[in-house]
Amino acid sequence: MKILTKQRIYFAFIYLVSILFWLFFWEALDGYRLMKTDYKTLWLPFLVSLAYLIGNLILNLRHWHVGKVSEEEELFNPINARLGNVFTAATAVLAIAALIYTIKDKPATEEFVDFASYTFVFGLVSMLILWIPGHKAIWKFYFRHFQTVFLTFCITLCMGAILILLVNLTEIM
Repeated sequence: MKILTKQRIYFAFIYLVSILFWLFFWEALDGYRLMKTDYKTLWLPFLVSLAYLIGNLILNLRHWHVGKVSEEEELFNPINARLGNVFTAATAVLAIAALIYTIKDKPATEEFVDFASYTFVFGLVSMLILWIPGHKAIWKFYFRHFQTVFLTFCITLCMGAILILLVNLTEIM
C-alpha cells in the first residue's frame, strides 16, 4: 500500500469518524434492539451503510486520486442527482404512510417517524455547500466525501423507514 500522506490521513479520518458515528447513531435510534425484536430486516440498512463506508474508505485509499478543481466540482453532480432521487422516494414513502395510517386510523410508529425524519435531516446536511475555496481541489475532494457519507446515511435510513413501514403494514392490514 502507498505511503499515507497527510491528505490521506485526513480523508481516512472522515470515514473512520463516520463509521463510529453510524454505530453510535444506530444505538440512539434503538436500532440494535429493533433488529433483534420487531424489525429484524433492519440489519440490511445497517450493514449496507457500514459496507459502503468501509468500502469507500478502502477503495479511495487504494486508488487515491484528487482531480483538478473542475473535475472535483463535476463529481458533485452525481451526488446531488442521487440526493434528489432519495428525497423523492422518501417523500413518496411519507405520503403513502400518511394515507395508510389515516385510512386504518392507526398512528405511525415512533420508529417509522424517527427513521423517516432522519432521512430528511441527513439529506439536508449533505446539501450544506457553504464555501469551498475555488482553487483548492483537495477541499472539494474532502467535501465531496463528506456529502457522500451523509447521502449514505440518508439512503440507508430511508431504506430502514421503508422496511419498518412494511412490517407495520402487515400488522395493521
